[in-house]
Amino acid sequence: MLESFSNHEQFYEERASRKEDFAVGLAFVFPEMIFLFILTDPYPQNAHSNPTLKFLHENFYVLPVVCLIVNLLIVFAFTQKRVRIAREALEGTLVDIKPRYEKGILTKVHPEDVNIGKPILLNFDGERARGDILFLKGARVAKVEKEEYTWTMPVDNPRDDGYGIREVSGTSTRTVTTLSHEGITYVGGDFGAQKEDTLDALVEFFSSNVRETRVRCMKTLVVHPGVDEEA
Repeated sequence: MLESFSNHEQFYEERASRKEDFAVGLAFVFPEMIFLFILTDPYPQNAHSNPTLKFLHENFYVLPVVCLIVNLLIVFAFTQKRVRIAREALEGTLVDIKPRYEKGILTKVHPEDVNIGKPILLNFDGERARGDILFLKGARVAKVEKEEYTWTMPVDNPRDDGYGIREVSGTSTRTVTTLSHEGITYVGGDFGAQKEDTLDALVEFFSSNVRETRVRCMKTLVVHPGVDEEA
């Protein structure tokens, strides 16, 4: 049912990439250099009694390169398994699984990743927990409304005697969509659909009561335009 939406190839291409690993290694160079500067600079060159500190002081200009190389070796060592699995998956080492969600829909994964992410449920029968993911197929859009809400946010509040915290508030507008699916009413955010459309979507469960089930739209897969009788 969800096989055509599986993005396992893109998922493993991203996991096989070393771009983020290089960025992590590079990001640590600056704080490391600050630490080494504090450690070595306060002492004049001829006052170093410690040979290691003296060497660092005299060769400070090459330390960024050394730090970067060491960082990359450490990061690559910790991510070696991830990259190996990803490359094997891209070469065709895959098994079929029941749909799961991990940065997208996965219906094929490497044998070592069969429990990755969260299972995608086809219904919410039985026990439900916040964060469960459900596939709604053919849900009808019963209502789409714009809702104004008030928000508050803590911010720094500079004072003569130091810093404090104060709250700022404002109003914004959000889209609220009501869906009807198999006799259950789902209320969520913006699904990118209009009233009377039918859609296939992934939603995340928040809470429920006798009237409705609150969800968050994770991904709208397909929208079939409908006819709004009130239009």
